Amino acid sequence: MKKTYISSKETGLPFSEAVEVNGFVYLSGQLPLDGEGNLAGKTIEEKTHLTMQNVQRILAVAGLDFSDVVKMELFLPDLSHRAEVSSVYESYLSHPFPVRAMIGVASLPLDADIEITAIAVRKNPS
Repeated sequence: MKKTYISSKETGLPFSEAVEVNGFVYLSGQLPLDGEGNLAGKTIEEKTHLTMQNVQRILAVAGLDFSDVVKMELFLPDLSHRAEVSSVYESYLSHPFPVRAMIGVASLPLDADIEITAIAVRKNPS
């Protein structure tokens, strides 16, 4: 069974923001975008907060929250920001933390400074 949340039909983009298969919810990479789809935030901390809030928004649409997340991937063109990013990241999560990969990349869409993707698991899949 496959269920799509915030689909490509709604956004006009060639991907869905989240797809659920057998109780696993896979989120597309999220950027530090404001409500109008523009890159926002001045510092890496602000950009990380915006990105985590976008992840949180999509989880909520699927009826989930950060406690349901089992894996997150953080993509950064500048790994020197890892401490600041980790500090903000930790403020949204609690123990036990999901598994995580922090990956250095050459660049991101829209020249963003951070992109985050997640996999969540529904506690009681229907």
